[in-house]
Amino acid sequence: DTAPEAAADDEHVVVGVRAEWVHVHWSPSSAPRSGFAARPRYGPLTDAAAPEVTAPTTTAPGVAPAYGAGVDYLSVFAASAGAIAVLMLGTWLLSLPLRNASIVDIVWGLGFVVVAWVSYLVGDGVEARRLLLAVMVSVWGLRLAGYLLWRNAGKGEDFRYQAMRRKAGSSFAVRSLVTVFALQGVIMWVVSLPVQVGSVPDSP
Repeated sequence: DTAPEAAADDEHVVVGVRAEWVHVHWSPSSAPRSGFAARPRYGPLTDAAAPEVTAPTTTAPGVAPAYGAGVDYLSVFAASAGAIAVLMLGTWLLSLPLRNASIVDIVWGLGFVVVAWVSYLVGDGVEARRLLLAVMVSVWGLRLAGYLLWRNAGKGEDFRYQAMRRKAGSSFAVRSLVTVFALQGVIMWVVSLPVQVGSVPDSP
């Protein structure tokens, strides 16, 4: 063949390869900062979908996420304080028609049971430890409440509260709310802090 014909044949072969097999795709967004770069794509003329990029995980493969990642101490403290407030307020309202503030002594043990189970439900520490704490506190609190209920049954109001009632007169209802029920609620919350704290950490 002559030189022009050979050149034409070579051009045809190159064009054929470009059209059928290799497509050069210029992508300014994916090019290096120093300049554009060609990305060869194989297959049909249409561009393939870009691969999905997933964010790297902070947990090593095969390692379960740690407990205690979603709940903080303040959440458990606040939930326990709210439960104690509702319990003591309800006990105070019940004591008014009964004219017997002694029922707060029975509720004292039950309050720790309430705190233990609220901490179990709100906390997200090791479940076995949370359950163990709740069960142990429940056994102690129910035993104490049952004993005081049996001891005080049919005896009326304790002499200490009777003395407070006589001294306070008509203001005893309000005073008992502050000096008896609210005060015992605060003490209950402080004493039960170990149970509350034990429901949050992720280590045994």
